[in-house]
Amino acid sequence: MLVAAFVGMLIALNIHTKINCQALYNFNQFAGNSTLGASSTLLMLRSIAIWQRNRYISLFFVVVGLGLWGILMHGVTTVRAHWSPELNTCAVDAVTGVYLSLVYLYTMFTDLVVLIVTLAGLSWSPGKSGLWRMLWEQGIMFFIVAFIANLIPAVMLLVNLNPVINIMFSIPAIAATAT
Repeated sequence: MLVAAFVGMLIALNIHTKINCQALYNFNQFAGNSTLGASSTLLMLRSIAIWQRNRYISLFFVVVGLGLWGILMHGVTTVRAHWSPELNTCAVDAVTGVYLSLVYLYTMFTDLVVLIVTLAGLSWSPGKSGLWRMLWEQGIMFFIVAFIANLIPAVMLLVNLNPVINIMFSIPAIAATAT
């Protein structure tokens, strides 16, 4: 989905023949948000595995994950775009900045909760094998990268300079979070 989001943005930035811009931006939002959701869901699954499928941890992550996916899928409709004959390209009319900020802030919250639960599970697990150290370091490193990557578009959306700036950092944030 990350590649689809990149291709969609390349099309949006380089198209010079009339297309349905709203559909293109809806697709871009869907691909990007699906990438964010898949990344956080995989981290939740890793944490559930560390906790050896504890039913309370699993249920907690199901609830958090459903909330995340609900917000992400609703976020598909937050960008308004149209074809501009004057510019001969797609123009972004409006971005629901507060709502898109909620997407990034909830994703950051979800990743923080997953990090805390994962690190707690690792610290209470017996032994300190090489795998244990790798998971510990990866968890902390991923959280730092994901937090900073999601913070930038969240701040830009809250500042609300203009519709283009509001969504400009979304794809790089998704790329950093998904890798």
